[in-house]
Amino acid sequence: MKRVDRVVRRIADKRKNIASDMPQDLRRSDAVFSNLHVTAKRAKLPEAVDTNLDLQKLEKVSRLSRTKRAKRRLEVLTRLAWSRVNKSSKFGQIRRLFGRQGEHAGIMIIKPELFGRANEIRHFLNSLGFEVMLTKNVLFDKKMICDIFGDEFRKSYNFAVEGAHMRINPSKVLVFKLLPRKEMYKRSDLLQRLKSEDQEKYREMLLKLNGMSIQEVFSTLIKGRYYGPASGSLRKEVVHPFLNRIGSEAGGELAQKLDVFGYVKGKKFQGIPDWANNKLLWFTGVHAPSEPKELFVAANTLLSDRDLEKLDRGLQT
Repeated sequence: MKRVDRVVRRIADKRKNIASDMPQDLRRSDAVFSNLHVTAKRAKLPEAVDTNLDLQKLEKVSRLSRTKRAKRRLEVLTRLAWSRVNKSSKFGQIRRLFGRQGEHAGIMIIKPELFGRANEIRHFLNSLGFEVMLTKNVLFDKKMICDIFGDEFRKSYNFAVEGAHMRINPSKVLVFKLLPRKEMYKRSDLLQRLKSEDQEKYREMLLKLNGMSIQEVFSTLIKGRYYGPASGSLRKEVVHPFLNRIGSEAGGELAQKLDVFGYVKGKKFQGIPDWANNKLLWFTGVHAPSEPKELFVAANTLLSDRDLEKLDRGLQT
């Protein structure tokens, strides 16, 4: 029993030293377990009881309790710290300027093959009521391409060729004010045609659009999807006609630069209909984020603090 008393005292002294370095909240639990040790020391235990085993279990319970409490406290402090950082950081500023769901502004990347047509694209957006607040030239590096376009870009297209193309030649970035959802509906050539020609399809389309984010609505109606773009959209009226003129078909100038190995021409893409035969048009020309998270990543990658200050002034006017 003397040996047990010495072990108990040694553990109690050790825990007091640890408790002195602990935060105030954790000292209470430490004190509770210290009292339990003292109680075990003073109790008259039967000789048949394995005292060492009991002490080990007690120490293990104490250690687990401290770990769980400390972990919960750390999680709370981490969440509070991140909330403070996000409010004052660049990411927090981006969410404030673009909106929590990306409802205030959008970003469009004009790729190198359309760099010379940037003014025409800007005029197209202005004609539909989208005010362009910022334009800048960007030369992409590998990290920027991966951050913005992600793994799908590498899986679906010849990353080496297109990536090299964007890293050698400049792209142009446009930041523009977004119109409210209903205003985009009014300015959509596709929706207005359906409204006058087929009410059932018009209602179906509205139901589908109402389930989309506002960025996705812009990509569907105004920018136009990469295959089968909507009538009156940017891809239908400006992008695809120009890319076809400079040779998007096999053997053309654009195809020779961006599909030198015939990768796009001969590949079948999952979820894309076979009737859309000129697949090179899907991955070229323009890109606009269609989800809030994608938008925030693009803004964080492409825009400097000075750019955000300009946007702040522009959105306030």
